Amino acid sequence: MENKGNSDELVLQEKPLFMWIVSGIMCFCAIIFLIYYFAGSNAWWKLIIMGGFFVESMFYLYIAKIEKLVLKSSSSETSYMTEIWFLGFRRTHHFQIGQITKVKLKESGRSNYCFYLDLYLVDGRCFSIFKSGLKARVQRKQIRIKSFVENYFAERSP
Repeated sequence: MENKGNSDELVLQEKPLFMWIVSGIMCFCAIIFLIYYFAGSNAWWKLIIMGGFFVESMFYLYIAKIEKLVLKSSSSETSYMTEIWFLGFRRTHHFQIGQITKVKLKESGRSNYCFYLDLYLVDGRCFSIFKSGLKARVQRKQIRIKSFVENYFAERSP
């Protein structure tokens, strides 16, 4: 989580380093089993285990997406949210800060182990961002976003 020091811009970023490490460990295990497969007897079960580790590695790399939210208080500039999967596939959503209607903290499914923010816009779009197992961490981001949006509307009101 970072802020550029500029009061006209709020930058929040989430980089899931732990998930990248887990994905790297799973990929390393897949490579080890592939080496054992070609070095020793070519037992089919070694190939199955290698495939399992590789698929699990790709799964962890997929859920470890980088999320960046940039809110700009200037009405001429657009705010945006960027999501990056697999360290390369990018999706960016553009909107004006005045379009934000509410920022809501939600729990994932039936468990209390995953929390995230829903960012609602006037045009009906909703973005789920900043998923985490720590409620306090997500609440801090919610408070920062809400206060930035409230300051924007307070400055614009007559």
